[in-house]
Amino acid sequence: MKWIVFDVDGVLVDVTESFDLSVKFTVEYFLKKFGKFIKVDVDLIRKLRIKGRFNDDFKLSEALIDFYLNGDAEELVNNFPEGKGIEWVRKNWGNKIDNDSLINVFNTFYLGGESSDSLWKNEKSIVDVNLLKEAGKFYKIGIITGRNRKETALAERIVGMKFENKITREDGEKPDPFLLYLLTKNEDGFYIGDTTTDKMLVLNYNKAYHRNFGFYIVNGTTNVNKILEELIHSQKAWEF
Repeated sequence: MKWIVFDVDGVLVDVTESFDLSVKFTVEYFLKKFGKFIKVDVDLIRKLRIKGRFNDDFKLSEALIDFYLNGDAEELVNNFPEGKGIEWVRKNWGNKIDNDSLINVFNTFYLGGESSDSLWKNEKSIVDVNLLKEAGKFYKIGIITGRNRKETALAERIVGMKFENKITREDGEKPDPFLLYLLTKNEDGFYIGDTTTDKMLVLNYNKAYHRNFGFYIVNGTTNVNKILEELIHSQKAWEF
């Protein structure tokens, strides 16, 4: 295996106080415009992000706005079909929010504006950068993220490492298997992610390109550092 490829949010970087709050505040902002003064539960945001195929939090915010406007949001999230995305939401409830307005509001919370602080500054590194550098002695290291290039540069600053091999939102959206091909040039490796979308990316890639790319999921019991230690140890074992 030649590659270790990472998702960024929730894997390398803790976004619970940045992207999660940006979604919460954005959804609440637009709900107020419809006369609904609701406090959005961040656990609901995380649950939908894991289940659904939302390559960016703009689409995730739009979906949650529709859920709150059309019934019991918690029930709708619990019953949301795994692997579906914003197209499924729009088919069922339409699109009530102007996309440009939503993006502007979201970015005001996340990146900051004249009258608001930047939530991205709350982000913290999850990964041990020394483990990343150690893994780089045995594997090619890359990332595939729903962040754009500017947001990815912020993540690199937080992690303390610049990734030479990276695919960002400008290149396409997960789970398009071509993104993994574009990064690895059809070589094998491991992908470390935390959502259904990440898993679908690897499954689609293996099917489309007849490969055997491995997948590790980060969850409450397994974090990225444990996975890296295991992968580094497996390579060191081959040296003897």
